[in-house]
Amino acid sequence: MKTRFFIGLTLLVIFTAVVEAHGRKLQVAYTGIGGLYTILWTGQEAGLFKKYGIETDLVLIQPSSKAAQILISGDIDIVNGGSPTVVTANLQGADLVIIASNCNRSTLSFFTVPSINRIQDLKGKVLGVTRFGASNDFETRYILKKNQLEPGKDVSLLQTGGYLEMLAAFQNNHIVGGLIGLPLSLKVKKQGLKELLGPEANPIYDIGAFIVKKSFIKYNREDLKKFLRALIAAFDVANQNPELAKRAVGKYTRTVDSEALDATQIHYSKQCAVRLPFASLPGLKLINDFTAESLPEARKLNIESVIDHSLLKELQQEGLTDK
Repeated sequence: MKTRFFIGLTLLVIFTAVVEAHGRKLQVAYTGIGGLYTILWTGQEAGLFKKYGIETDLVLIQPSSKAAQILISGDIDIVNGGSPTVVTANLQGADLVIIASNCNRSTLSFFTVPSINRIQDLKGKVLGVTRFGASNDFETRYILKKNQLEPGKDVSLLQTGGYLEMLAAFQNNHIVGGLIGLPLSLKVKKQGLKELLGPEANPIYDIGAFIVKKSFIKYNREDLKKFLRALIAAFDVANQNPELAKRAVGKYTRTVDSEALDATQIHYSKQCAVRLPFASLPGLKLINDFTAESLPEARKLNIESVIDHSLLKELQQEGLTDK
């Protein structure tokens, strides 16, 4: 019996060593079907996470607010989504932090039916948002308030569930407007919708945040550093090998239109994404100030505690972010 015990213990030690040597499998959620996730998808399709010693499963969970709930439960490890989710969740007692962000400004355009000529024409109408609490919802409310329109009072908001569902809501005349990004935005233009406002109308904040629980960093620090190192490499690959990046976008968005894939790759790899994905503190402050207009307790949130750049800084110090 003792012999069997020691053999079993030895096998367990060997198995644990193998797992540690090759890294654990990280469950990573992306929170929409759009070009924003080009770098993440490129990293997966190019095998870069494996190259740097970790396994990754990518899973679609829409929107960011729902993904954050699953992250808190421990069923996923990382969420790639909008930073407003972190502020909202932490106000409710969560311990989420942003460890990186590969895009620090919104890339969505505000589309409407042709009869809408200015933002004020939306008064009394219905707009689509993916989900309440999602980045899409935050940006829609921000734009309305910026133009003296009160969400829920002057303009009604309808949850569609996702961007493809938003397109269906347009087609069924359930909504007259909503925020949509590449590659779907080219499709809706061809179908006759009007781009009333471009991305420049949106707030500047982290829409491509990588979010984890603070406790997860404590016990998985090296794996997260490998993950970030692979993301930096994915940025390089997406720019040096645009065909691979376009194949990745095409696979995950089920897009075959070459014009849409070209535009998405150029916009998200070259214009939106940043090689060293440091998150924006001013962007988080903007979100918190906006949230505090309806939730005064947000003013008590320590914004600096919502960002943890220590992993990226360690990679820099170790010389692992150099090309």
